[in-house]
Amino acid sequence: ARTQTLKTLWLSRNRLGDEGATHLAGGLQHNTSLAKLDLSANNIRGEGLKRVAHSLKANPSFRSLCAAFNWVGDTGGLEVAMALKNLCNLQEVDLSG
Repeated sequence: ARTQTLKTLWLSRNRLGDEGATHLAGGLQHNTSLAKLDLSANNIRGEGLKRVAHSLKANPSFRSLCAAFNWVGDTGGLEVAMALKNLCNLQEVDLSG
């Protein structure tokens, strides 16, 4: 089933970790309406965030990812950028902290 009504999802400071990020990624695979996702301060590492980014790469509505204050690292940041590079409406990716 496709989710077509969710536009913004704020999950900051929920201690999702990589396991939670992986479950979230599975749920976002078929979403085509999400425009903003905030995963800041969730103890997510590069691998978990990469999975989320890959789940978003087919979403034409997606515009903003905030994943600040996680443990992404340089390699994880590059993988996220590669996963999201073809999203024509993407305006912001925050991996600071």
